[in-house]
Amino acid sequence: SACSLQWTIQMRDKQITVISEKLNSHLALFNSVGKEVAAVKQVLGDVECLVGEKENVVSDLKCKVQRISVLEKDFVEKLSFLGDKITSYQLELRNRARIIYGLKEQLDAEKLKNNFHPQLEELKKSLLVKDEIIERLISDKQEMLVELHNMETALQKFQNIFSRLGHEVRHKCHYSLMHFL
Repeated sequence: SACSLQWTIQMRDKQITVISEKLNSHLALFNSVGKEVAAVKQVLGDVECLVGEKENVVSDLKCKVQRISVLEKDFVEKLSFLGDKITSYQLELRNRARIIYGLKEQLDAEKLKNNFHPQLEELKKSLLVKDEIIERLISDKQEMLVELHNMETALQKFQNIFSRLGHEVRHKCHYSLMHFL
């Protein structure tokens, strides 16, 4: 009976040891699971941060696209205005050329008609005035041609800038959106 009691105690000690080992194993497993949960929470936090950053990038891109649309509209309006102004200058130049041609013809006709000296003096004065007008019109025409050329050059530069800007912005927006998706 003492043997039996001792044997029972040893069996219970072995059971307690096995249970203790299992308990320690479970505690170690719980600690490991806790660490994995913390790691998963960290990864989730990082993912949320990245998603927030991507949303900010998309928002910034949308703002930039809207700004480009506004700039494009303004640019088209300015191009139209410059085109209208060039057309107006061209019409004005043609009108002045007709006036100059008409004045030259009148001048030549007046020279042929008048053979008398008093009338010749009057004609000379008239010719001087008309020559001054013609010179002024020719000068104005030259200035308008220079201004027309400058406007055409500016228009070409605007078109080149818009073309490059539109291509680069569309490419960047497309590239950014493709990487976000």
